[in-house]
Amino acid sequence: MRLPIPDADWRQEVPIEGKGFVRAEIVAIASRERILTTSLAALPQLERHPFLLDIANGPPRRAISNPIYFAEA
Repeated sequence: MRLPIPDADWRQEVPIEGKGFVRAEIVAIASRERILTTSLAALPQLERHPFLLDIANGPPRRAISNPIYFAEA
């Protein structure tokens, strides 16, 4: 299931059956352009830096959340 996160105050209830641990994968698609723009505005000499080239040319950043435990209601 994919759920877009429209803003910093986003909240969503997701029905989970059973109990146990799950992890959420966070994919930072929308923030890529903002990271590049603000980084280059602050430090224009980084235009050819490998870190920024990796962000500009690589896949969206991904992160895995800490385990989230669900207990049966």
